[in-house]
Amino acid sequence: MSEIVTKINKARIENNRILIPQVRFALVDTLKDGTIVFTIDGIPDNCVGIAYSDDNTNPGNTNCGQIVEWRRLDDHWYFWYST
Repeated sequence: MSEIVTKINKARIENNRILIPQVRFALVDTLKDGTIVFTIDGIPDNCVGIAYSDDNTNPGNTNCGQIVEWRRLDDHWYFWYST
């Protein structure tokens, strides 16, 4: 996963699109603050996933709505769900 985050960050800096190989998520998105959100499952206003936050802060919202849980899994990695 960290290798994928590195590729996403590099593509964002260079303003390029990349293909993410063999990732089985419903959606992968980079938020305005740079947080990378991996949506595992859900519907438009109620989703669950993991996220990579470079500065370890809760962005408050994802592409699925307001975050109601933001739980640290490891340094920079978080479990989240929205509603």
